[in-house]
Amino acid sequence: MLMNRTNNNIRKFAYVIGILIVIIVVIRFQQRISEMNHLEGQLKLIQTQGTSVMRTQERLLTQVAFVTSDEAVKEWAYSKGRWYLPNETPIIILPVGNATPIPDGSGIMPTDTVENWQVWWELFFGEKN
Repeated sequence: MLMNRTNNNIRKFAYVIGILIVIIVVIRFQQRISEMNHLEGQLKLIQTQGTSVMRTQERLLTQVAFVTSDEAVKEWAYSKGRWYLPNETPIIILPVGNATPIPDGSGIMPTDTVENWQVWWELFFGEKN
């Protein structure tokens, strides 16, 4: 009987130890799953930032390629540098003395004045009085 009771206690102890080991394994597994999800989120964020950086680099390389081209130099020379080719004749318009344009008033259209009540009447009834 004592042997049977000791054997029974050893089995209970083994079950308790087994259950504790399973609980510890499940908890560690859950922690690793949580850490994996966190790292996947960081990976997606870094991939998004990397894609953005690559697009910015492509755009900047395109701008550098244009700026170093002959076409960009010609565009700058004509617009800002005021340069011209030897066979071209530049035309520079200079104002005469202290000439100030005087408005003649022909561009101003007379407007009809509308009373406030007429605006409301039109709004509610759809016709003017």
